[in-house]
Amino acid sequence: MKPKWPMPPTLLAVSIVAMLALHFLLPVIDIIRRPWNVLGIGPIAFGAIWNIWADKLFKKHSTTVKPDLKPTTLVQAGPFRFSRNPMYVGMAAIAAGVALLCGTLTPMVLPVAFTAVVALVFVPMEEMMMQQAFGDSWTDYARRVRRWL
Repeated sequence: MKPKWPMPPTLLAVSIVAMLALHFLLPVIDIIRRPWNVLGIGPIAFGAIWNIWADKLFKKHSTTVKPDLKPTTLVQAGPFRFSRNPMYVGMAAIAAGVALLCGTLTPMVLPVAFTAVVALVFVPMEEMMMQQAFGDSWTDYARRVRRWL
């Protein structure tokens, strides 16, 4: 089942470019001034680490990271112990970190929009595929582990 949206990493890249464009072309107002805006580095680092960690686990278990392909393994280790969607949590954190680094009002909309698209388009599709692929194992996992954090 292929969504009509670009894949999440592409959406994240587009969001980052849009945030930077909004920051430089239409900043509106500074809401997080220097040096406090460097606090955005924390969410970016967290998001990158979680994405790399989850990706390595997917590779270790020979399952796909692509949301439109059928999963072959229900990964429950690492960041998947805390979130059913650690890669999306990581991407949302990266988007939020970039918005914080920008420090102006207009880029702050994009992390929310990115997360909403992921939550409304990709997560339901993936959860349906996981249920079909893993049945009761998925149901038990979904009961134990939160969707986000």
